[in-house]
Amino acid sequence: MIERKTIWEEASRKGLILGIITITYLILGLFLDKLIAGGGARAVIGNVLTTVLWIVKTTVCIYLLYKFIARFRLDNAEAERSDCYRFGSTLSFLSALLYSAFYLAYVLFINPTIFSDAVSMMDGMLPAEALESAQNMLPSMPAIGFFSNLIYCWLFGVILSLIFSRTGEDIFRDGNTDNSEGQKEEEEW
Repeated sequence: MIERKTIWEEASRKGLILGIITITYLILGLFLDKLIAGGGARAVIGNVLTTVLWIVKTTVCIYLLYKFIARFRLDNAEAERSDCYRFGSTLSFLSALLYSAFYLAYVLFINPTIFSDAVSMMDGMLPAEALESAQNMLPSMPAIGFFSNLIYCWLFGVILSLIFSRTGEDIFRDGNTDNSEGQKEEEEW
C-alpha cells in the first residue's frame, strides 16, 4: 500500500498535464467558434475542425491516463490495484478541477455574456414562459457549468482509472520474448 502523500504528489503533476491539455482544447475551441460564426463554408470547416479537435483531445487524454497509471505501477513496485485506481481517480479529479476552474474564470471574467447571449438567441424559438425560466437561471449558470464539468470529467476519469488499474499488461516491456518474471508479475495483478 502506497502512502496517500505519494499518490497526491504524483497525481498533481500528471493532473496538471491533463488539465493543460483540456484547457488548450477549450481555448482552441473558442477560436474555432469565431470561425463558425462566419457561416457558410467557414462554419462547415469550423464544425469539422471542432469535431476532429475533440476526438484528438479525448484520445490523447485517454492514452495519457493509461500511460500515467501504467508508469505509476512500474515506478512503485509495491503498488496494488487499489493504489493505481486511487492514483488515476485523484489525477482525474485534479485535472477536472483545473479545467473547471478555468471554465468558471472564462464565463465569469473573460466572456460574462456567454449565457445571456445564448438565451437571447433562443428568443423566437421558445415560448415566453420557457424563455423567462432560462433568463431566471442565468445567475446560476456559471456554478452549474463549473460543477457539471467537474463531475463529468472526474467520473469519466474514475471509470477509465477503474479499467486501466485492472490491466496487468506491462506496456513498457522491452520486447524480450523470454519474460518469465513479467508473466509472474502479470499473474499477481
